[in-house]
Amino acid sequence: MLFYKKLTNKMKKLLLPIILLFLIVSCKKYEDGPLLSLRSKTQRLTGKWKLIDVSTGNGSQAEIPDFTYEFKKDGSVIKYEIDSAVGNGTWEFFNKNESISITKNWINYYYWIDINGNYHYWSDNAYNGKSESWSIYELKYKRLKVLSLQGGISFELTFDKVK
Repeated sequence: MLFYKKLTNKMKKLLLPIILLFLIVSCKKYEDGPLLSLRSKTQRLTGKWKLIDVSTGNGSQAEIPDFTYEFKKDGSVIKYEIDSAVGNGTWEFFNKNESISITKNWINYYYWIDINGNYHYWSDNAYNGKSESWSIYELKYKRLKVLSLQGGISFELTFDKVK
């Protein structure tokens, strides 16, 4: 504090913008995330998210299953399929808040996803306490993009907030 008081007014005016610029640049956490957000990561993730796009790592588009996930502030998650709750579980950030771990308590569901005319097995086989990890690429208030490994294939999942 004494150091700051001893600085001249000109130096104070120069030091403050440098500190602010450093803070703004260092705030960007995710590859496609916001440069700066006044909402915490938990506040941005909390809510109901509808799956709107599925693609593979090579850019192929996939048929979109009708999934919605509701992440709650208390760390619980509910999975919906066609607007009906099919199970619940818990979620938490890990890996310096760059990933989400979802511990599921729901029944096995199996899906076939059409990727450019080819069908691939997508198993939602994590059940009764088994976890799945999503790497976060974008976490904005109304958009969530994650990478999920399913059946040996990397899927990029894009969600829009619906509530």
